[in-house]
Amino acid sequence: MDASNLRAARLKPPNAATATEEKMDVKRLLAPSLLAAALGIEPVAASSTSSLTDVLSGQSNSKMDLVAQSQSDAPEPQQVVPGVSPVFLAKLSAITNSASSSNKKLSDIDSLVRSYGWPSTPPAIAQVVAAARIKILAQKTKSADVIVGEIPCDHLTIDFNSKQQWYSGGTPFGIAFEQWTVSSFNALKAHISECGNPDGQGLINYLEYSVGQPMTAREAESVRTKELLDELTAIVRDQKNPTQRLAAIDDFLRRLKWAAPPEVEREIQRARAVAQVDERATESAESQATRQQEEASTKIDDAALQEAQEVTIFRQFSIKYYVANYCAEHDAFFTAEEVERLRTELQSTFASMHLSQEKKDGAWNHIQATAPAQLAGVTDEDCASEKRAYALIWPQVFAPTNPVENPF
Repeated sequence: MDASNLRAARLKPPNAATATEEKMDVKRLLAPSLLAAALGIEPVAASSTSSLTDVLSGQSNSKMDLVAQSQSDAPEPQQVVPGVSPVFLAKLSAITNSASSSNKKLSDIDSLVRSYGWPSTPPAIAQVVAAARIKILAQKTKSADVIVGEIPCDHLTIDFNSKQQWYSGGTPFGIAFEQWTVSSFNALKAHISECGNPDGQGLINYLEYSVGQPMTAREAESVRTKELLDELTAIVRDQKNPTQRLAAIDDFLRRLKWAAPPEVEREIQRARAVAQVDERATESAESQATRQQEEASTKIDDAALQEAQEVTIFRQFSIKYYVANYCAEHDAFFTAEEVERLRTELQSTFASMHLSQEKKDGAWNHIQATAPAQLAGVTDEDCASEKRAYALIWPQVFAPTNPVENPF
């Protein structure tokens, strides 16, 4: 029966003759070489008929049990409960050993099982499918360097490579593009040489030019970015004094000659903004503490100092909210939605303070009493400047509500 007849037969409701053709002789079913070819098992691992019986059927303990299981309890004419036919094993083997990604292989196996239309998957089929899935999942956890060594030699040609997706989101030779490293790329070149294909050297030269050089540059930039981020993290961690921290960050930036990678540049700006806020808060807290010491002529204990600091911080950030709200009411650079998100962010910050509600209310009432006179001369430019400063401190507050999809 040719391929077209096989497809036509599968679409028709099975009759007794078709069911008989679908079943295979138990000896053929249990042939070590057939199952080994399908699942990639070495012959020595599938050397005995009894061990293969255990693999193919979790419920049958003999050849007669397997045959009886395939011929009994068929409540509907459409139900077919065969053993494992050579056709099914060949299809399963083709999927398992293909160059597709692991996720694609798993999806293709599910589609293969569904294409037979069984009311429920026969136990023998379930066993070989489970073994194939286990092999694919094990492959999925391997590093790219290991997987490269298992690529079939007939895939390592210029023609086959022309169909590979050497770009972000692609899976060249079944490996996600993002998993390729200089190490795995070098392993690929070595494997191409080992295979000895006629166009092997041409493929190596092409890949080195089109993929290897950009990959080396990408990896070098990634390493440099990580080293710079680690250095910046150490500065922020070790410099507790915000003024000294600012000086150290600026010195770090000067050493980079103001040409840091984009990711490092963003972290530098964020660290500077936080240090500036900390510096202003520290100066205000110190000034407030000094005045309290002079007025009370007594030493302020740790609890009082913490309260004074929190009052100062509460006032500063509440004034920022008051200014943002004022600008939003006058349609100047702030929106009502942004002000609401700013309020939520500040509410979360203030909730972590030990400051009493009475102190918060007192600070807020003072702001309401004094701020209107100070805001009388605020201009659109002032509002724009305030928003720029807030965006550095609270980037999540001013992120776009409906981000625009990347047009590139």
